[in-house]
Amino acid sequence: MCSMIGAQGQALESEVRYGARDSMRYDLEQQTVFLFGAATVIYGDVEMTADRIVFSFKNEEAEAFGAPDSTGTVVGRPQFTQDGHMIEADSIRYNFNSKQGLIREVRTQEQESWVSANLSKRLVSGEIHSKGGKLTTCDRPKPHYHFKVGRMIAIPDDKIVAGPMYMKVGKVPTPLALPFGLFPNHKGGAAGVLIPTWGYNEQRGYYLLNGGWYQPINDHMDLQLTGDIYSKGSWALRAGSRYRTRYRYSGNVDLSTSTLLNSDPEFPDFSKQRTFFVRWNHLRDPKASLTDRFSASVNLGSSQNFTNNF
Repeated sequence: MCSMIGAQGQALESEVRYGARDSMRYDLEQQTVFLFGAATVIYGDVEMTADRIVFSFKNEEAEAFGAPDSTGTVVGRPQFTQDGHMIEADSIRYNFNSKQGLIREVRTQEQESWVSANLSKRLVSGEIHSKGGKLTTCDRPKPHYHFKVGRMIAIPDDKIVAGPMYMKVGKVPTPLALPFGLFPNHKGGAAGVLIPTWGYNEQRGYYLLNGGWYQPINDHMDLQLTGDIYSKGSWALRAGSRYRTRYRYSGNVDLSTSTLLNSDPEFPDFSKQRTFFVRWNHLRDPKASLTDRFSASVNLGSSQNFTNNF
């Protein structure tokens, strides 16, 4: 692997290393090197890999591309890795001096969400500003469901700000739309929208499950509001809170209500179930007392059932 330090009297903060599996071609007049086949450029904690990379010594800039194979499938798609976070795209252009980049057709994982965008700009802070994107929890390249987003800002270890947006199931748009949304992008949990999962149930129809909002209240308590909705009329709402004081106690409180419809009201096998439940679990930390132990578990609920009797 070759290396260089600085260009035209400029001093980079660290050494730039580059290499390729197949070949390297130099253009001395333009101060550019062309890397072919498993190309790599490394600068500090930044690593770029792709089938083909063009590196300009003069501009201190690298541009990476994939290449189609015999079947037309793009292989060696560019990857950009920094601080253990990797993004993959159709093309990536990155300036080592300004520490900014331009990314086309990016797809990356942000905590539990998958983000893709047509055009993105990476700023010095690490924020990624995007136009025309998708946001989903489905890990497939062509997701079963997603939010179609006009603009997005992904802030590392904080949140994703997106909007306007509307939900699509496959290629079909739904009435579910939001002017903007805040989505958690932090391992410790940050306030934001919880993206629902999509699917189909033979008795209840198409559904969106566990969509809602997560809100940390303080260092010792949080709140999560979620709900389910089915195309044939069933629904559910849930509220849950966890609390913990170190060396003293911990617990959780959960409230839930639902109306579940099975089959069609006109059919003899139709049934409706309404439920309401309260659950509370509390545990005193053993370290709070060497002699006393205390724990509590409360479960209260009701259920009403209705069936056709033809």
